[in-house]
Amino acid sequence: MRIRKGAGFTLVELLVVIAIISVIAGMLIPTLLKSRVEVYKLQCKNRLRELGRLSVLYCDQGASRFFPLAPGNNPMAYQSLQLLANHHKDLKGEMFICPESRDVEAAAVEEGQVIQLSEDSVSYAWTTRRLTQGDSASKALASDNSIKDPEREIEENHADGLNVMYLDTSVTWLPKAKLEDRELPQGLGK
Repeated sequence: MRIRKGAGFTLVELLVVIAIISVIAGMLIPTLLKSRVEVYKLQCKNRLRELGRLSVLYCDQGASRFFPLAPGNNPMAYQSLQLLANHHKDLKGEMFICPESRDVEAAAVEEGQVIQLSEDSVSYAWTTRRLTQGDSASKALASDNSIKDPEREIEENHADGLNVMYLDTSVTWLPKAKLEDRELPQGLGK
């Protein structure tokens, strides 16, 4: 019997190890991608809830007795949310973007100034109606940018549903199957 002098791997052993690692990686990668999507949904939910809490503070601190709503007929979401950014001057642009969207984070023009929101830096829909804290808690204040707009195509933030934030600052995940059976929250716009 011949004894091997080196303690190395043969080519066949190395190929078997590589094949085993490839199979394991093939099973783990879809799971990791699914986990990432779930984390994005949760981050989106938390950002919406925080926007709701900031809106309640906006009302409580006397900026208005209504939740932030820009003047005019059917104002854009970024215009209404700019009122919130102006009131809470230390907000960061990432607050207004769903982690799964392709929108660009807003930034202040100069250091120490308030961020300037635009249509491309807000990925949430916001109410287009005057709402107060006395209104029904079941009224929607904001949601993912998943509102049907007949005039233009709107990108979905999440492929399988959307987060909706209500006046009591609770946020609910609505799967796409439920959205087809049920009317989308009224009065929300990009």
